Order: sequence, then structure tokens, then C-alpha cells
Amino acid sequence: MSQAGFTPIQLYYSTTAGLQPSASNMIVGELALNVTDKKLYARDNSGVFLLAQAGSVSLASNLAGGSTGSLPVQVAANTTSFLSPGTAGFVLQTNGPGVAPSWAPVVGFSGGTVTSVTGTGSTNGLTLSGTVTGSGNITLGGAITGLSLTTQVSGTLPFANGGTNATTQQAAINALTGTQTSGHYLRSNGTNASMSALLGTDISGTVPVEHGGTNLASYTIGDILYASGSTTLSTLADIATGNVLLSGGVGAAPSYGKVTLSTHVNGVLPIANGGTGNTGQQGAINALAGAVTSGQYLRGNGTNVVMSAIQAGDVPTLNQNTTGTAAGLSTTLAVSSGGTGATTQQAAINALAGATTSGQYLRGNGSNVTMSAIQAGDVPTLNQNTTGSAGSVVTTNFSIVQSGSKLLFKYGATTIGSLDSSGNFIVIGNVTGNGTP
Repeated sequence: MSQAGFTPIQLYYSTTAGLQPSASNMIVGELALNVTDKKLYARDNSGVFLLAQAGSVSLASNLAGGSTGSLPVQVAANTTSFLSPGTAGFVLQTNGPGVAPSWAPVVGFSGGTVTSVTGTGSTNGLTLSGTVTGSGNITLGGAITGLSLTTQVSGTLPFANGGTNATTQQAAINALTGTQTSGHYLRSNGTNASMSALLGTDISGTVPVEHGGTNLASYTIGDILYASGSTTLSTLADIATGNVLLSGGVGAAPSYGKVTLSTHVNGVLPIANGGTGNTGQQGAINALAGAVTSGQYLRGNGTNVVMSAIQAGDVPTLNQNTTGTAAGLSTTLAVSSGGTGATTQQAAINALAGATTSGQYLRGNGSNVTMSAIQAGDVPTLNQNTTGSAGSVVTTNFSIVQSGSKLLFKYGATTIGSLDSSGNFIVIGNVTGNGTP
């Protein structure tokens, strides 16, 4: 009954069990009551819905749209949605104010095996609460204090737990770096660090001399490296063909140039290499002349120049003027190096012959070939046949006649020269050497 003095409010109702009001009989926002079922209904724009039921503090016993295991979640103001079932073993995790919750695994717990527990107290007096079941290791989280690694820890910490799996410094380095190869270094390939040979591409710039390099970044073809200082390397540029590398002496740089026979050549050039095999004038003449016999001269036999007695047919027509020159060598080879020390034919003959005296000839004395007057005993008997000898040699105009101890050279009846027993040769005109007879 209503309170005295107030008008009672009576809702639209029914006493028929199981009867739900029709939307056509209600307006939006209107309430309806089934007194027998003790259910209170309301209508919104979508239709009639159960608002409450006597004896229950929950809302409707069924929400449309959810699947088995889904949870109704307020995802926004005045908006309810369903959170799909999570992975088995996950728990409902809050994500902070204003954010819908979500399913998440229990931290430190996976697959039904306990891998961590929460403890209190220091390491030496650690207490664990709860019952630990299953298998595996127990990992203590947070900072552990008061633990002595030398007395309270045993075993070796493996790689998988952040250790080195070794008990000495060198073994730890070897274990972390992997396979050891002599000459290899710890090198990064962009992904991992591993032992590897040092690559040329790993070095930038030039390697200085003090580290075994040259400190030079480029060269020209033909360059030669040399030490220009105690800690400096330089390049010697190539030059024209035919030059050789010459030492500059101790403490001086080398250079290219021509070989100077007087200063850059030592030793004696043997005959087999175009020399004389001697360092003196006389020795050179003797070596080239061959066997030295007294009274013999260097004579061409049509094939070679050899020591030989003067042949009658070799005696020239005297007092003939001749002219001419001989080509010389472009490079002068000193007598001491097996050469002549001269650049012309005449100068070379004079240099090897020694002192030149008018009327003397190159003559072998049994030891050396020297300049000497013709000895009477060296002159053969001329015009000799098998039956006797002749005291003179006669041609159409010239003749050689023996007169006492002299040989007289005549043109017609005129004596133009004489040769005495001492080898003195006297002529009335000039004697021209090194000419064309």
C-alpha cells in the first residue's frame, strides 16, 4: 500500500507466468513487470529486454554474440564487448586505466613447469614460499647480495647462461673466439665476430714504414724502392734504356747512369770477353801476339795475325807516300782494363807500341814485343833458290844490293836508302806510317 498522502505508481504488469511483454505494447524507456516470474523488463530502440530478476544481482543471464569462454568487457564508455578465450594457461592481465584487459602468460611460467619462484631474505638466509612442483631449474630474480663466488658457487657457468664455460682466462678467450688458427684475428663480418685472417680491405690508408709498410699509395711502372732515410722509403723513377743502377756510396741514394770504365769497372777483361787479360801495355801486346820469338813480327797470313819472320814478299816498295785514317772505338777502354786507351787506330798502335822512334819496328826479342830497329840477322836471304844465293834483288826499277855490312835500296842507279847491321834504316826522303802503300 502507498504512503498516506502520496499517489501510488503502478507499472505495466502481468501475472501470467512466462509471459514477456510485447514491444508493441510498450514505448521506449517504459518498464514492465511480470509479478509471477519476478522479472523486470524494459524497452529500448531495439526492443524489449530483461532488465532484472528478483533473487539475482547479475544482469541478464545471457548476452548475445559471445562464444564459449568469452568474457564481457567494457571496451569504451557505455560499450560492452566480448574478449575471446585466451591460450590455455594464460591469465587475464590489466593494461592500465582506460585500456581493455587482455590475456597474457604468467611471467616466468611456461608449459606447466615452474622455472621461477619468489623468495625473501638474503642469499645466505633465503626463504621460498609455496610448493614447487614439476622439473627444471629455479631462477631467482632480482639482485642477489652476500653471495661469495669463491666459496658458495660451484661448477662452471655455461654459454647458455651468459658464462664462458671455462675456468681460466686463456681458456675463456679461446672458448668465446672459437676455432684457433695461427695468424688469425678476431674480426667482425658485419653479423658476427669470429677468428679470421686479416683482409686487405680491412685496412684503410697507407701502412707506415714503422709498421712494415712503405707509406706509399701508388707507383709508376719501373719505379724501384730505396731507403731515402732511416725511416723513409722513396721511389727511384725509371729512365732511358741502356742505363744501369749505380750505387751512390754508403749513406747516399742510388741513381741510374752509364758505366764509367775508369771508375766503375774492376778486374781484368779476359781475351774470351774481348779484352787482353792483362793490365799492362806490354802484357796486353804479348797476350794478343801469342808466342813471342826473337826476330819475328806480327804478320797477317790471310786468315790470322800471328808472330812470324818477315817474308821477302812482304817488304814494301819504300818511299811511297800514303794517306788515310782508321775508324776508332766510340768508348775508350783503358790499357789497364784490357783496351788501348785510345780512340783511333794510330793512337791505339802508338799506345800499345810504347815509345815510337823513327825507323824502328815492332819486334819480338824472345820475351816481349817492343819497338826496335830491324836486326840484320832478322832479314832473310832474298832471291834464294835451291842451287845458291844471290847478292841482290832486282826488279824493273828497284833493287836491293848488299854492300859490306849494309843493304842498299836503289831506284835505278840511285841509292834511296840503306839498312846497316845494327838495324839502322836510313832513307833520303820521308817515311810515312799508317798509310796506304
